[in-house]
Amino acid sequence: MGPALFRYLTLPRRPPGFAHSQLSFEDDSFGGGHGAFTAALLEGLGGLADSRVGNRDGFNSLQEIVLFTSGRVPELTEGQQRPQFPQLSSGVDYRLSVTLN
Repeated sequence: MGPALFRYLTLPRRPPGFAHSQLSFEDDSFGGGHGAFTAALLEGLGGLADSRVGNRDGFNSLQEIVLFTSGRVPELTEGQQRPQFPQLSSGVDYRLSVTLN
């Protein structure tokens, strides 16, 4: 992976998927300069969550997005960023979007 820009997040509220003092891994290779979390989220919503970790029903669900993103961000950042999500009940799941593929 090419050079990356690290930015320390000092926002009063945490963005989704970040610990309080976690670094945001950003690079032009992440879909034109997105952060790794946003890039993974967009990939998941585009259909990769359903096809890679989901049930391949043509819909992206909340659980599929969480599972996909929690594995994809460390992959994109070579293990240097790990998203954190609130604990979800195993029976709670919602369709979020239709897949694009």
